[in-house]
Amino acid sequence: MPTIFSKTELVDRPAFDIYCGLEADYPEKFLYIEKDGRIKVIGLGCLYAEETFESLPLKLEGRVKRSPVLFAAGLFDPEDSRPKNPLFHALEGAAYVLPQLVLIEQGGRTYAQINDTNPVTASPSEVVSAAPEPCDLVGRDIDYALIPDSRQAWFANVDEALRRIRAHELDKMVLARELRAETGSTFTSRDMVVNLIASGIPGTLFLHQVNGAFFIGSTPELLVRKEGNTITTMCLAGTTPIGESEEERVKAALWLLNDPKNLREHAYVADHLHGCLDEVCSKVRMPEGPSVLTLKHLQHLCTPVTAKVPRNVSLIELRDRLHPTPALAGSPVDEAKAAIREMEDFNRGFYGGTFGYLDLDGNGEFSVAIRSGVFGEDHGYVYAGCGIVEGSDPASEYDEIEVKLKTVLSAFQRPEGGRSCG
Repeated sequence: MPTIFSKTELVDRPAFDIYCGLEADYPEKFLYIEKDGRIKVIGLGCLYAEETFESLPLKLEGRVKRSPVLFAAGLFDPEDSRPKNPLFHALEGAAYVLPQLVLIEQGGRTYAQINDTNPVTASPSEVVSAAPEPCDLVGRDIDYALIPDSRQAWFANVDEALRRIRAHELDKMVLARELRAETGSTFTSRDMVVNLIASGIPGTLFLHQVNGAFFIGSTPELLVRKEGNTITTMCLAGTTPIGESEEERVKAALWLLNDPKNLREHAYVADHLHGCLDEVCSKVRMPEGPSVLTLKHLQHLCTPVTAKVPRNVSLIELRDRLHPTPALAGSPVDEAKAAIREMEDFNRGFYGGTFGYLDLDGNGEFSVAIRSGVFGEDHGYVYAGCGIVEGSDPASEYDEIEVKLKTVLSAFQRPEGGRSCG
């Protein structure tokens, strides 16, 4: 592998505006945007794509010595050998991608980073200043139709999951649904990104686009963040609707905090994370009980977790140690994954996998790729799932998934009152 030359400069434009001005020039696009404004990390183009980056030779140029940023997308279950849908198949390839241009916005500052296999002669700030101003970023409506899946097959799968739970083969199993979406016209990832940004749905927006296909979503679930020797993660499991009023929201939240079924589902995740972290970390901090995370359509039980990690434990090791949690597969995790391969009639691909970024100093973060879908220019597949434990009702769980699908389906819809984006 030739030496990577990387030059970073401070620029005076918002990262997302720069992205919208330049994205049409790059076939590969990578977004990791925390909508609370904490950080935006954006990649355009592909300079390096391999299964590893540990021996990547590097030379930093310029006055700002900022480590290059790579993006990484991981499958839910790499051991699942069943065929994936063609769109997921198109996205498969190298595990780690170093973009040609990286934009990082954090703490009120925006950095532009150019990566090349030759010394970087261009100025990142000049590249950014040459980007055209974006049009009004309010999206457009994309007409679509969902092809219904089998409700009967869903009920049968839930019944089988409950049978295995009652036979003590599993404590919990997470079942998912895959629905095909077809459109009457072509659309792009830009259309969906702008709609999701404008939707007001909290969480982390992610995009992974290569080979003409793209995987996109807005997830509420952080898997792991590493900043120096501090790591942050969360337990997210247990769900209730938000209701039609503030009174209904509060009533539902109080119910969720006291519902044995949801508390049991949440505890499987909390115990898993605590056990994984205790093996390699110190000062693991976790509240005694969960709080309620309120989103646009749903509320979840949530427990934040922090810990200290020694230098010899990398972000990648932590990611692979924690994923998949019982919130994504079930409990015990390995047995639940095996059951999913037997019972679901599709390969989850990147749905429920990991997506995130990391720099060569070892810092970065990964989220769980839920509330998501994979798309081409005129069709795609959308995904959502829910945890099955003793006490689960097939009809209620089916309805819960319908609500969860609203997040990714909002990518088809321009928010009310918005104007067309060119």
